[in-house]
Amino acid sequence: MKRYITYFSNLRYLDDSYLPINTTIYPPAFFNTNGLDKTSNGIYLGVTAHEIIFPHLGEGNSCPCAAKDPTLCGFIKNYLRHLQQVDFKTFEAHYSNLAARLSSKINKVVLVVYEKPDNPCSERGSLIEWFKENGIELEEFKPPSADKKKKMVVVESLFTK
Repeated sequence: MKRYITYFSNLRYLDDSYLPINTTIYPPAFFNTNGLDKTSNGIYLGVTAHEIIFPHLGEGNSCPCAAKDPTLCGFIKNYLRHLQQVDFKTFEAHYSNLAARLSSKINKVVLVVYEKPDNPCSERGSLIEWFKENGIELEEFKPPSADKKKKMVVVESLFTK
């Protein structure tokens, strides 16, 4: 299964061969965390990587946004330390199995963050490093050209709590 990383705004360019996985603590409202929605593009929204999301707890989790220096960011450092404690093989198996259960068309997983690739103050670097430590290159998702852009709307809610 191919693996990508992108930010929420690019979800509208995905097709039904992708499974987007939220890696943020607080996803936007349209990314349903109480169930699973299928969009007009055939993608499923609502899958969250609970294993890698952890609450802001303790010292060193404050963001020095004024500095814009991720090397000083306690949150980013703690995020990577947390990732390194997650069993990567279990993580991979879980989302591969989920993708297979949802649709036989899904052959790509895309991890979703808030920030664009040019913003170093993001968990993106930690995710890329963690995957690399486990022998996998996370590729940046490239949206299609402007003439191929799609609109995305939820057409069906599959599960609700």
